Amino acid sequence: MGGMENPLLTFASPSVIVGDKSQVYVAAHEMAHSWTGNTVTCADWANFWLNEGFTVYFERLSALKRGEDIIAMESAFIGNQSSYNNMVQEGYWSSYASLHPNVRDDLPDNSFTEIPYEKGF
Repeated sequence: MGGMENPLLTFASPSVIVGDKSQVYVAAHEMAHSWTGNTVTCADWANFWLNEGFTVYFERLSALKRGEDIIAMESAFIGNQSSYNNMVQEGYWSSYASLHPNVRDDLPDNSFTEIPYEKGF
């Protein structure tokens, strides 16, 4: 886990704060929650993809604004592949692969795959 966002405060794990700036996009993701994830937020776990999808969009947009087009494109490509692999593992007809997953009979933690992060992006 990289961190947890709140409207006015972001909790970051110590592994995010490193001298080589290799985790800058994790930090950007968590800070983007303050602008998007808590404004355009999910009503329930079925809409979790709204919260994360907009945040991933702004995370990658920050890479483009920094002039790091290749990093943004690689991140989108890897995210797409990871999302596809999760859909294969879960099954194409799995509730978590759909736009409106049914999470009523399951634990919310089971919905944490790449799918909600990428489908909103």
